[in-house]
Amino acid sequence: VAYLDAAVEACQQAVQATPVGHPGRAGRLSTLGGVLRTRFDRGGSVADLDTVVEACQQAVQDTPADHPDRAGCLSNLGGALLTRFERTGAVTDLDAAITDYREAVQATAAAHPDHAAILSNLGGALITRFERTGSVADLDAAVDACEQAVQATPANYPDHAQYLSNLGAALQ
Repeated sequence: VAYLDAAVEACQQAVQATPVGHPGRAGRLSTLGGVLRTRFDRGGSVADLDTVVEACQQAVQDTPADHPDRAGCLSNLGGALLTRFERTGAVTDLDAAITDYREAVQATAAAHPDHAAILSNLGGALITRFERTGSVADLDAAVDACEQAVQATPANYPDHAQYLSNLGAALQ
């Protein structure tokens, strides 16, 4: 835990030392978010999770729309919001996560190595919202996203089985 606390402190100092508009700021915010996420996973502090969301939001804001890292920042934000929804039940976080995942899909070329993972994450978030609201439109969109993730992944790719499993859950 002491190492995690020191890592958070170092990352916070790095962000504070980087002016807004600096090309490295978004990456430092993403690193801070990742370290805080690890600390949240170990300790369960909602305050850490809130700070993860804030860091990811800032990383998205600091990343130009045409930058190749934007999709990753959006996906990270979607994941943080989905986790916070799972922890707190705030439906606004779930809705925002789906919006961010959709934007991440749009910002990722079909041939990009992360495209299938982002599609799969979108599918999972849509399934979660379907389970909460019963919206058939969400379920249909989840199946579509999961099918696209499977189609975008070679059968021998390590995550292919996971994407197939997610598709099975959506179809169920």
